[in-house]
Amino acid sequence: MGKQDGKRAKLLRDLVRHAETMIQAGVSRTTRTCSTPSCGCHVDPSRRHGPHMYLTFRSAAGKSASVYVAPEHVAEALAAKGAWDRFWDAAVAVAAGNREGRRRRWQRGRRARRAR
Repeated sequence: MGKQDGKRAKLLRDLVRHAETMIQAGVSRTTRTCSTPSCGCHVDPSRRHGPHMYLTFRSAAGKSASVYVAPEHVAEALAAKGAWDRFWDAAVAVAAGNREGRRRRWQRGRRARRAR
């Protein structure tokens, strides 16, 4: 197995490993003013409630959506988002290798036809 084959095999293993826990989403943090008019959050922005974390994404229908992440699940959500980032990096690398392999194969075929 050549160096490129080993690199590709590792990338494919990475894809599978990260796919098990990944969540495709962005992360947003927001602060809010509450519905209690006498609360300090209404007069002092530094006293707003939060930050609250959300995972943001596009639904299958293409609409923006978000999921609230409770404080006790923030680390897990960030790890799942990180798994997506690593999955994406590996997928892009595999696709680049596929593209380069096809380019070389197609060019060889073109040269062979010209040589006839």
